[in-house]
Amino acid sequence: MGDRGPRQLLREASPRAGAGYKHREDLIDALLCAWTAALWFRHGSARCQVLGADSPLPAGRAATIIAPARPEQRGEREAG
Repeated sequence: MGDRGPRQLLREASPRAGAGYKHREDLIDALLCAWTAALWFRHGSARCQVLGADSPLPAGRAATIIAPARPEQRGEREAG
């Protein structure tokens, strides 16, 4: 990866508009998604929660998201 990559996001100032801004936003989103996926893979529900899993919609139709969470941050349903 060399000089390009996650560390570049820390070193360089953010563009204020246009394609550069959108590109940086996409890179940060990708890093956050990759980090969350790694956390979910390694720790599962011990360190993450599934938001939207209790939707009344049929399976496969409900929007869900995996979110990092400490036990004290989860709702009562997921804490136990």
